[in-house]
Amino acid sequence: MKFTKKLIRRIIKETLDDKRFPLKLSTVNPEVAKVVTTSGHKDGDEADDAIGVTANKTFPVAKLKPSQTSMNISKAMGMAFAMLSQQQGGKGMNTGGDLGAFISKDGHIMDGHHRWVATAMVDPTKEIGGYLVDFPGSELIKLLNAITVGRLNQDPGSGKEASGGFEQFQPEPIAKQLQQMVTKGSKHMKPDVALKIIENWTGREGEEAVKAATAKFVENVSTLTFKTPPGAPERPDMPVIDPDRVKGATQIAAKALDSGEVDWKEPYAANRKDKMKVTEELIRKVVTESIKKTKGIREAFRMEADFKPGTMVNWNVLAKVVKTTSSGRQKVDYDRMNMTGAVQELIRAPGSSAVGGVAIILDPDGNSHEVEISELSHA
Repeated sequence: MKFTKKLIRRIIKETLDDKRFPLKLSTVNPEVAKVVTTSGHKDGDEADDAIGVTANKTFPVAKLKPSQTSMNISKAMGMAFAMLSQQQGGKGMNTGGDLGAFISKDGHIMDGHHRWVATAMVDPTKEIGGYLVDFPGSELIKLLNAITVGRLNQDPGSGKEASGGFEQFQPEPIAKQLQQMVTKGSKHMKPDVALKIIENWTGREGEEAVKAATAKFVENVSTLTFKTPPGAPERPDMPVIDPDRVKGATQIAAKALDSGEVDWKEPYAANRKDKMKVTEELIRKVVTESIKKTKGIREAFRMEADFKPGTMVNWNVLAKVVKTTSSGRQKVDYDRMNMTGAVQELIRAPGSSAVGGVAIILDPDGNSHEVEISELSHA
């Protein structure tokens, strides 16, 4: 593999020191977190730690993915009915809208999962949005965990409890929960109101409406990709950027990332030396440390059997596009695009590591891409 300056900086840019930024919230050291989330401007370069954060970015809900497996079908179903109710002129909530949460550059939402899945159940073409962060999902979790403790002063053991998983959004559980809504209702909706809502939605009556609504929910949910970032921890070990706990929590975290206050890139403030010289030796050191060096550099960079050099592969990216609205106004949006190319080289973590490997891929136009192995499929 040719280590170009662009490639080296790209890999360094998205690699975190696991000792400073643990993947699990419960293992974050409060004293370390307070230092690393406030010293980014003290390392001799106020701009090197800045990570682009763009507020109010929206995407079709089906183009986004979760960062956790914990979701409750009862809560999601309740939100879906509230959305349908408002669509029909009743009380409820907007379909889609701003999650008020962070979205990684590879399309993983960091919070707002119930609203995400409920929106998809009702209308997968609707858009949801939040703060788009120019950082991959697995590494963003680490940064937000450090901010949870170091900037928002939350205890490492204060993560939210898990409540079910992806298996709840299969046809049988969806049908069961819908049947409960129209026979027993919920805390916020009587059963006769729920039945009337799905009758209006499907154009059917009684049991036929229930069957039709179940089919629509199942079909709509099937458009989602239930895939978390590589190595993502369980819900109790995920970040808690919660305005209900800390006023302005989301804005505090966004500012810390965007302004470079989080000292995640070498040289660190605590041991700053002369300006770093980017070399092949340095990048190998950075990557090796990030995958918890246990078997040596040869082991860390071994080949992934399923994606040997020369293998043609597919992967998806979020690409910025300019769209023209019905009124003639242009707006910037993001579309998920399918990419194709040939594997050139692999950088893979040891099997026991939670960090995913990276494939260097050359597309038909001769452009080089670095893609997590977990995001690849055979062409």
